[in-house]
Amino acid sequence: MMHKYPQVIRQSGNQRSLLTKGALTQLVKQFRTRLQGMGTTCYHRVCERANFHQLDRNRITGAKWSSVLRGGNYLCEPYNCEMVITCEEGNWLAADIVTPPMRHGLPTGNPIGRRSGKRL
Repeated sequence: MMHKYPQVIRQSGNQRSLLTKGALTQLVKQFRTRLQGMGTTCYHRVCERANFHQLDRNRITGAKWSSVLRGGNYLCEPYNCEMVITCEEGNWLAADIVTPPMRHGLPTGNPIGRRSGKRL
């Protein structure tokens, strides 16, 4: 997946803008290192929905459930993230991500969407 910059990542009451691909790469590496340090063996993402915007066919809003596992056990409760993807010059770019808050390097709190009522 290619990303649009600045890349915006939102968590409850917090927003982070990553201005470059290098900044996003560093954040992803830190998350991967935390997961490896906890003995994570699987990280699954399953699409729940993806819809084209009614007035802009170059914009998709979607949601996915993510699970972090060690063997057959969850390291945290499955959590929901939402993302906006836009098409610019024929390329689909991730533009805006909403995630649950982090605690000890893992997403926690109410999953976004059905339980919290928050939507992009």
